[in-house]
Amino acid sequence: GPSDEVPSEPISVAVALADKIDMLTGFWAIDEKPTGSKDPFALRRAALGVIGLLLENELRFWLVGVFSAHEDHVLKSIGQTLKKDPKGLHEPGTFAVGQAIRKFEGVEVSSNAVNLLSFFADRLKVHLRDQGIRHDVIQACFDLGGQDDLVLLVNRVRALQDFLATEDGAHLLVAYRRAANIVGIEEKRDGVEYSGTPEAKFAEQDEERALFKALDAAEPAIAAALEAEDFAAAMAEMAKLRPVIDTFFDEVTVFSNPYSMIPDPEQGRFLVSDGASGQVLAVGLDGRIEVFSEVEGHEVLTGIVRGPDGAPYVTSFSQLPHATGDGALLRLHPDGTFDVAVGGLTTPIDVAFDGKGRLYVLEFIDGTETDDPYRGKTGRLLRFAPASDGWQAGQVLIDRLPFPTALLIDAEDRIYVSIRGAFSSPGSGVVVRFDALAERPPGLPPLQF
Repeated sequence: GPSDEVPSEPISVAVALADKIDMLTGFWAIDEKPTGSKDPFALRRAALGVIGLLLENELRFWLVGVFSAHEDHVLKSIGQTLKKDPKGLHEPGTFAVGQAIRKFEGVEVSSNAVNLLSFFADRLKVHLRDQGIRHDVIQACFDLGGQDDLVLLVNRVRALQDFLATEDGAHLLVAYRRAANIVGIEEKRDGVEYSGTPEAKFAEQDEERALFKALDAAEPAIAAALEAEDFAAAMAEMAKLRPVIDTFFDEVTVFSNPYSMIPDPEQGRFLVSDGASGQVLAVGLDGRIEVFSEVEGHEVLTGIVRGPDGAPYVTSFSQLPHATGDGALLRLHPDGTFDVAVGGLTTPIDVAFDGKGRLYVLEFIDGTETDDPYRGKTGRLLRFAPASDGWQAGQVLIDRLPFPTALLIDAEDRIYVSIRGAFSSPGSGVVVRFDALAERPPGLPPLQF
């Protein structure tokens, strides 16, 4: 198990590894794997035992190759047994002896061996989380692919965790996420994958050229450190890039779509929802811009408002296609993290609270996955009453609003909605005021605009 002591004497280690790997590959060969909470043969514990042996003794070998070779041996043994006694111990046709083959890192191995490696990866993730390693750090290292050298993988994970705990690491992570979000949004919008190498000849500003130059200068040292598996040194070289990267984002206009903002007077700044980067930006009175919240999984941020509890709330939904129910209202914490306050919304475009603390969400369109997602579509206004554990189910107050884009509630709880704010002919937009809508009783059908 994960907390058991493991042997260190070579013979003891070899015997323990052979025993556990034999058991695991054997069960995988006959397709007897743990399912859900069921693990009658303690295979998860056996995998953790192998992980402990490898890590504690810093043993490095091609794990998937060992699995594949031993599975071949197991299947041959089964085949020989069947030939000797086809009707005694086993009914004919019970086993189909042979390996399904696939490529792993360019080498042919059994499919079961790759599947067993994935099982080990899941066990290792649990092992590392129990040691306090962040889940996103673990996933980032696994996303490199071909990770069957567990000692090397864990060294990477720990080096990355240590680096992200530093100020330079935290800032570079924000810069990386910002760039990755922008590229991801552009890829979805254009329907292509931008995986080519950037070319300096297309740089237009001095800050862009300086970034290219700094990256070219740092690459040999980073590559050498990675080759030597000195991940701390590689991270230290990357940390040197922070000033030039910060300058790049400060001075170069990167695709952005600031949608809405609220004052944050205690901090001397404004909070701005960015509809392109999936970020809430903190904009100082001196013009300096910092990322306040990296809202992962919520690509289009729209309305932002301060709630009765003092927290900022921001509406969000996905890029095209705008699937029904994939939007949400998020509550932001002072450290930039967030919780989903209300889920299951469709293209929520703005948000407001009335004097009684009730929540109002304006939806832009009702969602579609067709080639023309906007034609003939309408939005609606919903109201949510507070509940002890969050918010009650929403009530649709108004339906069939043509392209509503903004929502405001004044001190007397009169509700203002702008309509035809997009995809409409010039001059057709209006602002509509609803004087008594906030007091509309629950249970009534929605008004049809």
